[in-house]
Amino acid sequence: MGRIVFSLVFLLLSFTQLCAQDSISFSRCDQLPDDIPLLSGYHFYVFGEMHDEPQTMSARLGLIKYLNEKEGINEVFLEIGKGAAWLYNQYLQTGDTTWVTSPKLVFYRKAEDKTFWHELYEYNKTCKNKLTISGFDFERLELLKFLQFQKVTHNYPDAIRATMSFLDTEKVADVNSDTLAKVVQRFKGDLEKNDADYRNVFGPNYPLVCAALHNQVSFEHYNNRDSDIYYNLDIAKREQSNSKFVMFIGRNHIIDKKATRNLGTVLEMNPGVFLCVEDVAKKPRSNGDFQFHGNSKRVRKKAHGRETSTRATFYLKSN
Repeated sequence: MGRIVFSLVFLLLSFTQLCAQDSISFSRCDQLPDDIPLLSGYHFYVFGEMHDEPQTMSARLGLIKYLNEKEGINEVFLEIGKGAAWLYNQYLQTGDTTWVTSPKLVFYRKAEDKTFWHELYEYNKTCKNKLTISGFDFERLELLKFLQFQKVTHNYPDAIRATMSFLDTEKVADVNSDTLAKVVQRFKGDLEKNDADYRNVFGPNYPLVCAALHNQVSFEHYNNRDSDIYYNLDIAKREQSNSKFVMFIGRNHIIDKKATRNLGTVLEMNPGVFLCVEDVAKKPRSNGDFQFHGNSKRVRKKAHGRETSTRATFYLKSN
């Protein structure tokens, strides 16, 4: 009888400790505590954001800094195209805002967006493990600006002179412009016929140009967006190389139950994935305005020495 009572007490204490590790409160979402056991030991960290919530960018900043310092993660995937990612990386290296304006990039349009990027630039100047921005979503208007900066020469061969002049002179009038589709279609058709000429014009940047122009995610296949995003992430290869990254994406891609194969469901089948969804706290937290809360029932047992996947919630302060 004594052994049974001791065992029950031990299990109760163990469960209490688990819950304590799975829930932590703090006062600033841009500056996380020094130790969050819930965030330890994964390969892929995926955060479903509320894009219209002002505090989202502050939370993103805190998470990037924490994971960079504690987990050694320096690759940050954002819901942008490959062209926009390249432009943001130029900004992080120089601090020059002309890289991310004219047109203004996604996530650089609101005051909190600009604050986030400025703070990230300042952090990246001094951190040891420099950050790299990667894009997994479709290309937007900034693709033209990206392409114009990839050229290593303006001496165009006759076969591609018309297409390159088209790129140099076209301007994007507004977000509904069909210029982007025209450029992509024209380049795709020309690349196959004049591959050697384009390799000369774009030089070492040619593979990046092809990756942007042949981006798997596109408006034409919008209904397959989540599946195509997963393709862009190339999870299988990343696992083989043991690489790690953090990803920020709209929360509906993670929790939308109407989608039969939403991104959250697909990612959850991979080993070492930490899925976290932003939410707004419905009542004040006793130990701080913000809180991580892991759902212990969804934490799966380790398989072959690795955690399969975990789901959690990041509570923002209610307005």
